[in-house]
Amino acid sequence: MNIHRTNTINPKYATINKTQIYKTSDKFKNKNDDNDTKHEIGTLVREIFHYRTLCEKYIKNELKEISLLKDQIVKDKMEKDI
Repeated sequence: MNIHRTNTINPKYATINKTQIYKTSDKFKNKNDDNDTKHEIGTLVREIFHYRTLCEKYIKNELKEISLLKDQIVKDKMEKDI
């Protein structure tokens, strides 16, 4: 008695080889991009603090100059009244 054998595989039970979505080179590239982004952020933060310091110094100097001009105007006014 011969039994008829079939090699039919139900696709529902078939195993699927899962591969990585990204290659390892992409992983390293993403890591390098992250490092570049962190470096750019650090550079921008340093520039912001530098410009902030410059602005504070500029404002301080302008206030001194305004104060000197005010004193000079008051002095001239007093001399003119005398």
